[in-house]
Amino acid sequence: MKKIMCVVFALLICMSFALTGCKKSKNPSLGTELVTDENLLGSVHQANEIASPGEAVSQAKIAGDIDTFIKGVFYLEGTMYTEDSEDGMNVNIAMNGQQAIQITTTMSGIYLGIYHEGDKTYVINVAQNTYLELTDSIRKMLGLDDMNMNVDLTSEDGSATKYYKVKINGSDGLCSEVTSKEGNITKLYTIGDKLVQVDSYDKDNNLTSRIVVSSITATIPSNQLTLNGLEKASSFYSFFTKMAGDQ
Repeated sequence: MKKIMCVVFALLICMSFALTGCKKSKNPSLGTELVTDENLLGSVHQANEIASPGEAVSQAKIAGDIDTFIKGVFYLEGTMYTEDSEDGMNVNIAMNGQQAIQITTTMSGIYLGIYHEGDKTYVINVAQNTYLELTDSIRKMLGLDDMNMNVDLTSEDGSATKYYKVKINGSDGLCSEVTSKEGNITKLYTIGDKLVQVDSYDKDNNLTSRIVVSSITATIPSNQLTLNGLEKASSFYSFFTKMAGDQ
């Protein structure tokens, strides 16, 4: 899942830069500021206050939300922070295992979605219910021609999980720390059955992304992971001209 998230987020960043001319931040804070956005469903969250890991737990009951997240069929609402978005992005994420993923967000006043299924990727202008397929020629135009869209959504083999008691916003919680065979670490923070935060680290223990979770469910809305009800854009130019006009 991490690979496809990186691909989709890179697309979102490129689309925003192409339309607004924004520059990447060089000093990411990964969740210290709030995002305000009236157009996207889902609550806006700051990073949770999490105390240093406490007592290790040899065995732990898998929280219901973690089970949903790991199975990879879910609809999540929350806020995503990365090195490219220090102020955070309100996001809705729909995922259907190895088949498809859709991320909807607003960036610089642009309400858009990226929908990836099989070997095809689409950009969706949510405000105008139109879509554009990212063909090879368009990807080259956006500087994405060397990006591999055929990513593997399967879970990594050889991963190991450790559990730690933690304090989350002053409440008793649990950190499920999953280390891949490559050394990348994902920390899943839960209070009871509720998943509240997902932190991803590289093999050098650098925090690379954070998702502060508002809600997650195994039920995917009918308007997600589909192009039904959307109109195909007549051209690249018309699609991006209309999208830029939504700002």
